[in-house]
Amino acid sequence: MVAQQSSIDSLIDTLYESLVDGDQFVRFLDGVATSTNSIGGYVETTLHEPSPRVAGFVGITESARPNAELYAESAVLDNPYIPHLISILSAGSAVYANDIIPHKEIRKTKYYADWLSLWGIEELAGVCIQHDHSATTLAHFACNRRNSYSERERAIFSQIAPHMVRYWKVKQHLGAAEIHSAVLWEMLNAHRHGIVLLNFRGAPIFVNNAAKRIIESNDGIDLKCCGFHIHSKHADEKLSHIIQTMVNAGALASAMPLPEPVIVQRLSGARPYQILLSPIGATADAMISTTPTMVAFIFDPEDPLALSVEQLASLYGMTQTEARLALYIAQGMSIDECAIKLGHQVSTSRNLLKRVFAKTGTHRQHELAVLLIRSAIPLKR
Repeated sequence: MVAQQSSIDSLIDTLYESLVDGDQFVRFLDGVATSTNSIGGYVETTLHEPSPRVAGFVGITESARPNAELYAESAVLDNPYIPHLISILSAGSAVYANDIIPHKEIRKTKYYADWLSLWGIEELAGVCIQHDHSATTLAHFACNRRNSYSERERAIFSQIAPHMVRYWKVKQHLGAAEIHSAVLWEMLNAHRHGIVLLNFRGAPIFVNNAAKRIIESNDGIDLKCCGFHIHSKHADEKLSHIIQTMVNAGALASAMPLPEPVIVQRLSGARPYQILLSPIGATADAMISTTPTMVAFIFDPEDPLALSVEQLASLYGMTQTEARLALYIAQGMSIDECAIKLGHQVSTSRNLLKRVFAKTGTHRQHELAVLLIRSAIPLKR
């Protein structure tokens, strides 16, 4: 008895291991089949449809069957168990074919002649993983004995059933998370400015395409597995200090005022990069190395913002001149440079900037730059 329980515990461990190693799921199915004297096991999901032809079931949509081919839709239509399963299934339960319909009756059916007999199947066990209005997922196990599964074998199915339900829910959540992450990464990759997500140690965990191009240009910014390395010692020390301050602040970093941008002189002599650091709201798993806790925006003034003057004026209720000034500021220009560009006095530029601050809810030039970078249409032209 102890040996049997140890074997079941090992099977359950294999099931959960398959969440990170998909090959383990086939091992789990094979292990259950061996433990229950079954000739094989597979998982299938069927979608529900309010149609009398299949009593609420239509088609197989998913399978993890290692040793058999999918059977045709006609087999589903001819399956005599389906009308009975609708009312007796519940997630975490196990059902047995001979308990639903006597074996002697099954042998008279087209389903037996066209499907079961071809595979030498005389008895079926089903572990219900999911059963709701939209779909039903069953783990099927089959044996070539005419008598039903023994009490010992049924006990194994009953013990693994709740774990398969839990496994399936986690698998679905992980799948949804992967989709959401993939969408997020694609959006970040499409952003025209460099974006680097850093973990709680300041190490990079994601670098978008624009940031990769900047780093590969070897023009003053390098990124290693441990974090940023800036060619200019002064800029490198300043950036390291900002990152360390955010790391030390932990969850409180999001309440801190945004630090000033780090100006990075370029080896090529082109206009300098700006690196803007911003904390990301703390989460329960912030201390996990793959969780982003801060974001670094790398702004290249040679590649202007995707926002147009008209878009910016519309977003924040600015005049055309205010919007131009805001864009120049976001590109790293000084007030004096803005005044020259706009063709008026420096004092006029300062007054315009005050109005821009009021309309955008910012108080400093680097805060305005961060806001506009975040507001920019995140797609390359």
